[in-house]
Amino acid sequence: MTAGADTSLFNNQGSTPLIALAYKMSGVCLDRGYYLDGRGTNPRLETFTLVLQNTVDVSAKNNKGDTALHALATGRLAGVMGRGRIEAAKLLVGKRGVHVAERNREGKTAGELFAENDVEGLFQGNAELTRLLAC
Repeated sequence: MTAGADTSLFNNQGSTPLIALAYKMSGVCLDRGYYLDGRGTNPRLETFTLVLQNTVDVSAKNNKGDTALHALATGRLAGVMGRGRIEAAKLLVGKRGVHVAERNREGKTAGELFAENDVEGLFQGNAELTRLLAC
């Protein structure tokens, strides 16, 4: 980011870097580099935080109508990946300009997607995020 990376660019699916990274955190890209490193930190969450700090339009939508919040809610919510996505979602929801009630092309809000994919109770067990997403 300090080298002047443009966080407003879109890929061929219409995703900004923030949305693309959120999909990666959801396992949609099937990348196994998500787990905790030797320092006990989550490199993906650190990267997400850095990209989020440098993103102007945090509610941008891709071609599917998904925002970064929708992308974080996509896929099975479980284990260390699920906990990282919950933390990333809390960071994102705390950012000014995030539209939590936004619906994607399937007509779903991020809160609805989180609830549907919550196989271990990580979302429902997080009172702060369920309150912020009005679920």
